[in-house]
Amino acid sequence: MHTFDYKETPKQLLTPDIVNMLSSLHEFRGKQELYIEAESDVLTALLDIAKIQSTWELY
Repeated sequence: MHTFDYKETPKQLLTPDIVNMLSSLHEFRGKQELYIEAESDVLTALLDIAKIQSTWELY
C-alpha cells in the first residue's frame, strides 16, 4: 500500500508569488465590499438596467 507524506505539500504550494496573489485578492475583495456598501443605489440601478436590456429581443 502506498503512503502519502503531505508535510512538504504546503511549502510547494505556498510560494511567495502565490501568497502575494492571495493577499492581493483579499485586499481587492475588501475594497469591493466597501464600494458595494457606499454605492449600493448606483449598483442597484445598474442591475435593473442590465436586467431590462438582457430581456429585450433583437429583431
